[in-house]
Amino acid sequence: MEEELLRCSLDDASTIIESSLIKDRALKICGTRDIPSIVAFVEADLMCELLKHGAKPSNDIIQLSSVIRMCALSLVYLREPQSIASAAAMVGMANEAKRMCDWMKRENRLITFSLPQPRELHRSCLIRMKALDVMTRMLHECFFSSSKL
Repeated sequence: MEEELLRCSLDDASTIIESSLIKDRALKICGTRDIPSIVAFVEADLMCELLKHGAKPSNDIIQLSSVIRMCALSLVYLREPQSIASAAAMVGMANEAKRMCDWMKRENRLITFSLPQPRELHRSCLIRMKALDVMTRMLHECFFSSSKL
């Protein structure tokens, strides 16, 4: 999926870096069920589908996916109980990303929130933004609590 995303993204530098980091992480944990890597791959699938349907790399959903991918990669190092909460947030985001991706494949059109879209897509986007907020708060707390030591 990472290779396909790189082909779709027209060699965007930040996507190349993200993809490299995610592939490296995935190779290190190959054979295990690593939720952050799974999330990163599902987000890559969503980004590819958006690009295939004409979205620009600056599209809000693509930018959100990019942030989610980097956040998921960063959350790998959390310890319990934070890791459990972050895993729950990531699973929720991956489910919604898959739902959005499946909708685009089924309808053969781009998700654009400026046009009328099914309520489920608006809900998916809202869930993803809220879950990302949870994830970034955890990273913030983790960073600042470790810097106090």
